[in-house]
Amino acid sequence: MSTDEGSGKKLSVDATGQAAGEAVPVVETGSAQRPKRSVRGDWGTVTVSGRQVPIRAVVAVAGIVVWLGLMLLETGGGGIASLRVSLLFLVPLVAIGSLTRSVGLALIGQFVLVGGLMLTVAWVVISLFTAVVPDLYAPIRDFVVPPIEEATKFAPLLLILWFRRRGTAWSFGATDLLLMGAAIGTGFGLVELAYTTGQGASLDSVPFLPITEIYQGHLVVGHALWATIGGGMLGIALLLQGRGRVAIAAATAGVAWTTLDHIAGNYSAVRQGALADLLLLLTANGWGSLVFFVAVVVVAIAMDLRIVQTAVPRIPELAPPPLRGDLDSVAGAWGFRIGRRGLAYAVFRGREIPEAERPERARVIGDLAYRLLSRRRPIALPETVTPGNAP
Repeated sequence: MSTDEGSGKKLSVDATGQAAGEAVPVVETGSAQRPKRSVRGDWGTVTVSGRQVPIRAVVAVAGIVVWLGLMLLETGGGGIASLRVSLLFLVPLVAIGSLTRSVGLALIGQFVLVGGLMLTVAWVVISLFTAVVPDLYAPIRDFVVPPIEEATKFAPLLLILWFRRRGTAWSFGATDLLLMGAAIGTGFGLVELAYTTGQGASLDSVPFLPITEIYQGHLVVGHALWATIGGGMLGIALLLQGRGRVAIAAATAGVAWTTLDHIAGNYSAVRQGALADLLLLLTANGWGSLVFFVAVVVVAIAMDLRIVQTAVPRIPELAPPPLRGDLDSVAGAWGFRIGRRGLAYAVFRGREIPEAERPERARVIGDLAYRLLSRRRPIALPETVTPGNAP
């Protein structure tokens, strides 16, 4: 991966995360050509006030500003109140997740926009269902609409994992999927919450979680927390991918629970009887989702912390750059830590894949390691990325 300048010894990180000398090298430096890209998603940068700003961040900020502006014009005070409670949920969660996240704020912001888009997709699908079942109070709606909404919020997470399966998806930890899910749910629920708030609906909420609602003892955690649960469980499943059925169960448990809780809330809000009582019992009157949410956040961060601390070999090249006290130095050190986490997740997950796929994963890990070293100091561009006979 790099050359120790003092000794001339080449250091590398292989698909299993071992230091050089213990396994086949993945990336070697020394020539002047850039390696074949295996990590996608780099849009480049633009200069703003003398600083290089990622184009991805510019697009995310511009999109959010336009989208929120149009929503606030339409909903007025309700939109402002909705934006406030949404930010009071998402911003602290991102701050807590920054202990272990490897994705940038720009990507999280983009997923807020994706959540708004998926609300439109859900509305179209529900409208098609309404054309078949025009009765808005038909009981079947309570069992069809929630799965549609939960599926449309979950779909973008599956799509990014699929489209980036040969690249940056391998650098995602459980916290990353959790935060992406939270962003989708926040964007999805923002407009809906704006309209209900604008209609004068004012309910109690859980302390420190004003985005939730409590009505006659029943807790509705809302789209943001539901999507966080689904994303967090999917992220945990990725870290358990070597355990087969356990990973599948974890991936489906989150969205299955949120769908059940969503159905229970919708059905019991307008109906009574044995079925309503059963649904409320199964979901602990909605409070089960709050416990599930807290547990998923704690477990996801704990698993990621362990991986970050153990998966990457402790060599000087992978130590964070020293701080010089200026803003650029602080930003560089933070960017290095973010990149190092992504490398750690890729190394950890690379240990659990079939042997036939390891050369491809080795190439991804090598590219991530190269990018990380480039943040720390200028290095010679490698000519090739060679998986060799990586295990």
